[in-house]
Amino acid sequence: MLSLQVVPERDAGGRLGSVLGIARDITELKDAERSLRTLVDHSPDIILRFDRTGRYLYANKAFERVAGRSIEAHLGRQFGTVTGYLAAEPWITLRAQLDTVLASGRSLEIEVQLPSARGPLDLNVRLVPEPAEDGTIPSVLVVARDISAQKQAEAALAESEELLRQAQKMEAVGRLAGGIAHDFNNILAVIEMQSSLLLEEGPADPELREGLEEMLGAARRAANLTRQLLTFSRRQVMQPATLDLAETLAGMTRFLERILGEDVALVTRFAPALPHLEADRGMMEQVLMNLAVNARDAMPGGGTLTVALDPVAITPERAAAHPGAAPGPHLCLTVSDTGCGIPAEALPRIFDPFYTTKEVGKGTGLGLATVFGIAELHHGWVEVESTVGAGATFRVVLPALPG
Repeated sequence: MLSLQVVPERDAGGRLGSVLGIARDITELKDAERSLRTLVDHSPDIILRFDRTGRYLYANKAFERVAGRSIEAHLGRQFGTVTGYLAAEPWITLRAQLDTVLASGRSLEIEVQLPSARGPLDLNVRLVPEPAEDGTIPSVLVVARDISAQKQAEAALAESEELLRQAQKMEAVGRLAGGIAHDFNNILAVIEMQSSLLLEEGPADPELREGLEEMLGAARRAANLTRQLLTFSRRQVMQPATLDLAETLAGMTRFLERILGEDVALVTRFAPALPHLEADRGMMEQVLMNLAVNARDAMPGGGTLTVALDPVAITPERAAAHPGAAPGPHLCLTVSDTGCGIPAEALPRIFDPFYTTKEVGKGTGLGLATVFGIAELHHGWVEVESTVGAGATFRVVLPALPG
């Protein structure tokens, strides 16, 4: 390929005397231009060129894929004026950066999230001025790299690090709580035994008897607290056996009614012919008791507590969302109340040990943490739904025995 330049030669009188022709072989130059254009057009990075007024001078195919519109729809148009998926705010930010580069003559690099035909994109954007020989800047080159995958990986890493910190904190708290609970339980056993012996002697003084009964009740409540601490710290010995959970929970009805009081109605609904499970009976009773007490405290003005038990088949996809879980037949214990509900900002923390939204002296912050721990010990999990003013629903999902 040749480039031909023709130059007329005139004599002193201005008359055309001859013509000078200059031919240059530009084959290599054109080949290089084609190679460069192919490279730019097929680059995974978005490459754009704008003039001083912000008009598109060039856009590569990567931009076309992201924009969802042809390159021709942009060329000659003002920056960010092409209608469609483009949101105003990100493009206003980019236009301001473009003006900064034109004014300063210096390159600039930013990160920005832009909407696109494929959804939001996190981009690393570099704006490079293209100076002319006279020192002016007629155009700016923009190179944008999709860093969405990198941002997602960073977010996943941050989440994993937070989960690790939480696990380490839980382990430390568990060791501390378990050590305290073990020693405290030995002391309570003595108080409970001596109180029982004194009551068996039948003291004649009613006030003394009432005081002993109160002492015994307090010791038993404290012993229950230490059992929760031991469960949380994984030091309570688990005694699994084949269990009819419906029968176990039905046997707690009268006990629950006393705990709930006259202002809270108890409704039970157990599906027929439920499968059995391999579980610790005492721990299952503790799960229901803790959830019932939690519900009662959420209904100071009265309400309804519903306890339901249903079979549920867990798919591999659902099981994968819960570490230690396996697909197959499960039982779902659902405990719902009509209480005050749980604020959205508190939901992520309700299973944390010692976290409570109750007044000082009204809760230990161990009830739900214990429920969560027991469910995990049985290779199950706990789900919660709640709306402020509309109550809360807890679902304890546990693996059932086949057949």
